[in-house]
Amino acid sequence: RQALDQVLTAFWKLYQRLKTYSKHPHPTTRKRIEADFDHLCNGQTEWIALKKGLDKLKTYKEELLICLNYPATLRYTVTRAKGISENR
Repeated sequence: RQALDQVLTAFWKLYQRLKTYSKHPHPTTRKRIEADFDHLCNGQTEWIALKKGLDKLKTYKEELLICLNYPATLRYTVTRAKGISENR
């Protein structure tokens, strides 16, 4: 349960940073968000279901982080993230 809580906390922190970025884009922030996303998805866990979820999240990286290229697309990103969590 602790591993799941850590992943969820990191995910929502990343989401908050994406919201901020969409309003105030900056190249340094963009690189940090990308690195944090990779770190989140590549995290080690013994919980197989959690690892599968993170692996699936990683496959949608381009779509989920599209707002780094087009900050106004954050709404689409949120909709896609909800779809991923509902389809597990």
